Amino acid sequence: MFSPSPLAPRPSTLDPSRNNLGLCPLVVRGRPLRSRSLQKGFTLLESLVALAILAIALSAVVRATGAATNHVDAMRQRVLADWVAQNRLALHSGLGDWLPPGSQQGIAVQAGLKFIWQEKISATPNPAFRHIEVSVASVEAPEHALRHLNGYLVEYPRR
Repeated sequence: MFSPSPLAPRPSTLDPSRNNLGLCPLVVRGRPLRSRSLQKGFTLLESLVALAILAIALSAVVRATGAATNHVDAMRQRVLADWVAQNRLALHSGLGDWLPPGSQQGIAVQAGLKFIWQEKISATPNPAFRHIEVSVASVEAPEHALRHLNGYLVEYPRR
């Protein structure tokens, strides 16, 4: 016995009151409505939802970019503060300074930024060495040290 293909239209579905897609036409106020598959473009609601999603995504990108910029500025200040601390230790080492125990402070300018440095010099068990701790902070926030650096000064015998 012959069976028809499942894709072939059945004779019972061919109704003259239905359109060629097999859908019943809808009529509102005397005008036929088009089926959803025949509409072109997006509705206003779909467009507004898409714009809202886009706005949320773009605001997240802007916020991440701002955070990265702030992070770069903070890292720049820390690197410059490290250079100030290293310069202070190199200065004492290069000049052969033998500083008395105590503390001293001052201001240094590095790459156009002002930093406050403080040195704490203390004696060690070996009388030929002095421990020096250099702390560097920005002028805007002197209570927050950006860099701590420790080193030792050596008293060389004089000839």
